[in-house]
Amino acid sequence: MTRMILAIATVAVFLQQTSAQKPVINRVYGPADRSCGAWTSGTPVTSAGTGGEGNRDSYLLWVEGYLSGAATALSTYSIKVADTDIEGIQTWMTNYCLQHPLDSIQVASSFLVVELGKRAQVIP
Repeated sequence: MTRMILAIATVAVFLQQTSAQKPVINRVYGPADRSCGAWTSGTPVTSAGTGGEGNRDSYLLWVEGYLSGAATALSTYSIKVADTDIEGIQTWMTNYCLQHPLDSIQVASSFLVVELGKRAQVIP
């Protein structure tokens, strides 16, 4: 329960930050600690799926879970997050990671939550 409250508070703070500020992130597990460079060098996931070395599957699954968890946590506080799809996630993450190759996938995902939160605020 304490973790959920901390996660909600962290994401709420992200929504108030500007893109110039780096979010403060607690330790998470899985491929989140890999660099954005690993994301951009991985093979994009297609609807048919791709396998083998350098595949983005595990990264994308982690990001989808992170976004789902953030959206669920934020919804308990009536904070909306805009909808997206796999292609939107991959495109946004790739663009961010190309500009910030040393950031982790977790940091990039946090900024994606912020972006989706901002978009939800302007959508009636």
